[in-house]
Amino acid sequence: MTARSTLPPLAVRNARPEDAQAIADLIALVYPPQLRYPAETVLGPMTAFPQGQFVVEDAGQVTGYAATFITDEATAMSKHTWPEITNNGMASNHNPGGDWLYGMEVCVDPAQRGQRIGQRLYVARKRLATRLKLKGIIFGGRMPAYARHRKRFPTPEAYLEAAAARKVRDPVIGFQRRNGFVPLGVLRNYLPGDTESGDLAAHMMWRNPNHPDTPPAFVEPTGSTI
Repeated sequence: MTARSTLPPLAVRNARPEDAQAIADLIALVYPPQLRYPAETVLGPMTAFPQGQFVVEDAGQVTGYAATFITDEATAMSKHTWPEITNNGMASNHNPGGDWLYGMEVCVDPAQRGQRIGQRLYVARKRLATRLKLKGIIFGGRMPAYARHRKRFPTPEAYLEAAAARKVRDPVIGFQRRNGFVPLGVLRNYLPGDTESGDLAAHMMWRNPNHPDTPPAFVEPTGSTI
């Protein structure tokens, strides 16, 4: 039996500094050149908030990555860009006294899709937000499918509403909705250089069902348990 075959498949754990280059290589697989960033930047969130960084390993290989930090409610709910809120990916704006977990990055090896790696990363984030008694999770999600439907919808807001209501199929927004996230609106100029999304992002929110500020009527969707 080889050493590789003895490693547990699809293990979810906190990212470590020695993972930084593997994570940077994964980011290079997922994103076009203008959206990539180096291992030095990957180390920023690990320094600011070690428990908020996750990887998924498949037999010892990094196949998924998620980065988070904590921010205050006013910042999380306001209009913002990715460089502003993440301080250019370094997460040095991490606020331990904040109310919301901010999801600054999720990426999955394209060759490993279909193994619920993204789902595992979302569950890890939810467990962290619940353990820290935060109000929930906020992020700006890319909208690459909007370009294909631009002629049908006069505004990205109209497209986001239709996608959230499942009137148009959007695999990214559909995945987020199945995981209990609801749209707050559209963030413009969110990620400069994201030509596929037109620099647009869906401002998404998940409420921690165990937090006292969560409305009593809130029900966590089936399949997205924490």
